[in-house]
Amino acid sequence: MTRLFAVLAATIALFAAAPAAAAAAAAASCPVYETEGTGPDVLLVPGLASSPETYDDMVAALKDRYRFHRVAIAGFAGTPATSGNPVATAEADIVRYIGCAKLTAPALIGHSLGGFMGQEIARDHPGLLSRLVIVDALPFYPLIFDPAATADAIRPQAAAITAQLRKMDDAMFAAGQARTAVMLSASKQGQQRIAAWSIASDRNAMADAMATLMTTDLRPDLAGITLPVTVLYATNEFVPEDRAKALFEGAYASLPDVRFVPIADSRHFIMFDQPEAFAQAIDAALSPQP
Repeated sequence: MTRLFAVLAATIALFAAAPAAAAAAAAASCPVYETEGTGPDVLLVPGLASSPETYDDMVAALKDRYRFHRVAIAGFAGTPATSGNPVATAEADIVRYIGCAKLTAPALIGHSLGGFMGQEIARDHPGLLSRLVIVDALPFYPLIFDPAATADAIRPQAAAITAQLRKMDDAMFAAGQARTAVMLSASKQGQQRIAAWSIASDRNAMADAMATLMTTDLRPDLAGITLPVTVLYATNEFVPEDRAKALFEGAYASLPDVRFVPIADSRHFIMFDQPEAFAQAIDAALSPQP
């Protein structure tokens, strides 16, 4: 009889421990993102080959109003790469994080590729986000250089560009990233950070993400994204406001609930070139609209 009670006790203990073990396993598999601040939850998603440090100045300005969750994308800016497409992996991680961190309808801010990813998450998971802020990103990247571009027509060019990126030697790649950074920010410090992040990124992860960005056209899906969206875009001496306005408002014409905010005298990394204006625009975008 004593042995029977011992067996029963062990069985009960085993079943009691199972939910705790499952919970521990779920917690262990939850993505780990740095958090800072107090207030409504906001996910920060960086762009291609970029670090979540992209948002440092904005976080410092607004952390007394919001709790920010910095998303690091595998393979970018020194974060270890994983198998699979980094865009799909990061999107799945964000969705999983919202659940396992028990966030209730957070906002998402996405710069460049991050803005593209935010659109895909909003499309695939209605009701998961409360609002979306897209920073200098389009629903179809090739529109920048060809208003008539289609995903099928651009595939050969995307394949050639990404193949070259994969095989380029380190010195040539670093020199190219330094030149590109000048076009992406007017800030010398910003240019240095952009180039350093790219050089520290996994080349295959960059190429895979770039291929996705160049060959995925989200415009047909925009009508189904019904949450409030704010699109911030840069204007400068190379891209005057009238040209940028036509590009962005045309690209997002079918989005039901969208506001457009141009930020003057800035390049692609608006947050580096106009940090105060960027923080103010973000605060306004996250605040309830009258």
